[in-house]
Amino acid sequence: MINLSLSGASSDQLDRLAELISERTTVQGRINARLSDATEVRRLNRDYAGEDNATDVLSFNYRETTEVDVDQPISAFGDELPELGDVVISRQHVSRQASAAGTDEETELLLLLLHGSLHLLGYDHATLRQREEMDHLQAEIMTALGLSYRDFGWKSADMVT
Repeated sequence: MINLSLSGASSDQLDRLAELISERTTVQGRINARLSDATEVRRLNRDYAGEDNATDVLSFNYRETTEVDVDQPISAFGDELPELGDVVISRQHVSRQASAAGTDEETELLLLLLHGSLHLLGYDHATLRQREEMDHLQAEIMTALGLSYRDFGWKSADMVT
């Protein structure tokens, strides 16, 4: 079971997103997300990823720094699920990208939350194969939410297979 928290998103859509992600993974845990401004996202990206630019979403994976086995049955955790990580989403990117994609901000917010959450579950898009897998899963989940999916526009020529 995946538990998602994010202020600013419809609780019904957030619960449904958590359910759809949970159906596709054996990992159990909590993902905390928050909206921030582009200046803070740029600082976090620079300080933690060595990239000096503002990006739309950042994921901070706690699974890489913890000894907790998040693949064990949920009953093993009692009332407390382990923290999987944090997702930080740029408010300005949500607005700009929603407008460019012709969707509303909640759709873009949920897409970026989904994207960041998948990173915390081990998905990546460094290779063409990974990108295709992540795109397929994101499209599948957004469709199940009844929302449109926009391709992230990664350049296939830059990807290795």
